[in-house]
Amino acid sequence: MLVSFVMTLAAQNPFTPFRTNSSVIMDFNLSPDGRRMVYKERSADGFVKILLKDLKKGYTTLVSDKELADSEASELFSGMDFLTKDVLLLAREGYMNSCHVGKKQTEKLFKLPDDLILAINVSPDGKGVYWVGEKALYYSLLTSEPVIQSHPTKGVVLSMTINKNGHAFYTTADGIFCWDGLNAKSEAVTAVAELVSHPYLIEATRHQNRFIVTGKDGVFKVDLAKGKTEKLMDNEKENPVLKMRLSPNGKVLYYQKIHSKHEICELVL
Repeated sequence: MLVSFVMTLAAQNPFTPFRTNSSVIMDFNLSPDGRRMVYKERSADGFVKILLKDLKKGYTTLVSDKELADSEASELFSGMDFLTKDVLLLAREGYMNSCHVGKKQTEKLFKLPDDLILAINVSPDGKGVYWVGEKALYYSLLTSEPVIQSHPTKGVVLSMTINKNGHAFYTTADGIFCWDGLNAKSEAVTAVAELVSHPYLIEATRHQNRFIVTGKDGVFKVDLAKGKTEKLMDNEKENPVLKMRLSPNGKVLYYQKIHSKHEICELVL
């Protein structure tokens, strides 16, 4: 495979973090229109909070809060994602729930098969949801009678993203894999490791076979069809990138570093 490498001015873009008063931001996701971010924080005052941030106006809205001591594992560690710009999906009391943030209404959708739920990602068409369990990935259509598909993983899932076709791309210590939860098909994606050294985070873009990938040496745009990479920024050895989310329009990369868990940075692409 022909491999080319390009450094652009994107790597020099200043990034603007937003900080919280918490010790840890545990997960975050972006609304379908890219205007809001939902994030879960473990605050210094002993609460687990889910908040919405308006990325243009800068204000935050509290969705829910619960004392850390009273939080179950599924509530403490689980992520959340937008089903629509006003409705969130999140794990609570052993169920996948929808939460309308404006009306403050919560509805149980289906019982979860695993007590420990981590990342949650809604498919782009809004018809299905993927989530990470302790030893497997799961997928379910969001219908009145959901059928849950499971996919065992060989190791801890480090990141997961859903492409425009509704397939989950996920990373473990063993590499990058693709799983079509609807049709229960899986495959290894070995081409990324030929372009990026030690890849461990992946984000799908709006384009087929194009991804944002974080590896040992940096954060890259990766075009698998052309066998090309474009470096966006370095990945600091002392403070590497922990999580990242790409805006729906593909113009901003939001990311969190392992030793700066109280803030989220943004890189304009």
